[in-house]
This record gives sequence, structure tokens and C-alpha cells, in this order.
Amino acid sequence: MAQLNQLVAVIEPLKKRTAADLNKIDNGLSKADLFHGITKTYEPKDDEGERLPGEDKAVQRTVPGDLKMVSDLLTRLFDAVYTRDVANTVARADVVVDGETVLTDVPVPFLLFLSKQVADLRIRVERLQVHALDTKWTYDEGTELWRGAPVDSVRSKRVRKPFVLYEATKEHPAQVQVAEEDVALGTWTTTRLTGAVTPVRKRQLLTRVDKLADALRSAIEKANQFEFTQAHIGEGLFDWLLAE
Repeated sequence: MAQLNQLVAVIEPLKKRTAADLNKIDNGLSKADLFHGITKTYEPKDDEGERLPGEDKAVQRTVPGDLKMVSDLLTRLFDAVYTRDVANTVARADVVVDGETVLTDVPVPFLLFLSKQVADLRIRVERLQVHALDTKWTYDEGTELWRGAPVDSVRSKRVRKPFVLYEATKEHPAQVQVAEEDVALGTWTTTRLTGAVTPVRKRQLLTRVDKLADALRSAIEKANQFEFTQAHIGEGLFDWLLAE
């Protein structure tokens, strides 16, 4: 008996070889000249008549012969793919992460599907936004957001304000100059909010995704060690298909 991984390894090359061989057969199917021949002889009217050489053109291909080649090629392919697909319904493995069984008795096709999904998931986790490091964040249960410490800033307005350089006297009027100064009008209080995650949480998620990916690879390897019995379905199929 062989293991499933051995069968999986040969199916794709077998598909390519079969396709190439079938293509060669297909290229000649519409060439009528290959399937028809002739045997031509000449017999003179009497012994005195001229003797002429005969003419022969061999039949190079036959429909039954081509169908037999197609049957042989596809029988090997059908048997291999059918055996793999049947084995895939039987071969199963548990997904174990750090000694904890996350999934039980999972068939190979789903393990392969899940492995691809987890690889895509890791890309998404890598893109997660994280907290700005220049702010101290506190989780707000009510809004389910992270909240930064309030920061106050003064709202001011620049105004022109006169002031007296010299008081007026009997001889001279007062000397007044206009200057600008900032006048406080109020206070802005700014609180930063974020729906991002902490850098620690992002690293934790990446670690868990990587562990799951490793566990899936191990499960696939284990499931592919399943020993199968070669099935033979192609011959019976073509016996019916080509019956006269």
C-alpha cells in the first residue's frame, strides 16, 4: 500500500502527460487521409497485355486504435484521481496547537482550504492599526473605544489695545500708541479616541495565526500519510462506453 501524499505528488504530472498525449491523438482525428488507404492492382486483358505495377497506400490510423489509446490514457488518470478523491474522504487529522486540539477529525480538502484562509488572514492581521505610542490610552467599556488623556489648549484672540506713552499736559496732548496682545477667550479640551489595537495585542494575534498555520501544515502532513488501496474504475467505465 502507498501513502496519500505519494499519490497526490504524481497526479499533476500525470494530468500533464495525459493531456499532451491526448492532444497528439486529437490533432489527427480530423485528418481523414490518415484513416483511409487503398490497394490497387492492374490485370491486363490477356497475356500479351502490358504489365503495370500496383498501388498501395497504407491505413496509418484506425478509430478503434485511437479509442483504445484514449481509453488507456484516461483509465490511468481516472483511477488515480478517483483513488485520491476517495482517500481524501477518509484521510483525516486533528489540528493541535500547543497541545490543545482546536479541530477534530478534519478531512484533507478542508485542511487545505483552511490553510489558504489562514494565510490570507495573516496578511489582514499584519495590516491592523495600532495605538500611537505618544499617548497613554484607557479602554472605555461604554464606547468600546480607547481614550487618551484629555489635553487642554487655550483659545485666544489677538486684539489691538491702546496705551498712553505720555499723559497730556497744558502744553501737549497725551501721546497714545496702539499695541497688540493675546486675550484668552476659552479653553479647548481635546480627547483622542481610537479603535486600533495595542502593539502587544497585534503581536499576540500574529503569533496565534502563525501557530495555527504550523498546526495545519502538520495536520495535512499527517493526513497525507494515510495508506490507500488503489481503485480501478476506468476500465469498467470504458468497457461500457465503448461496448458495441
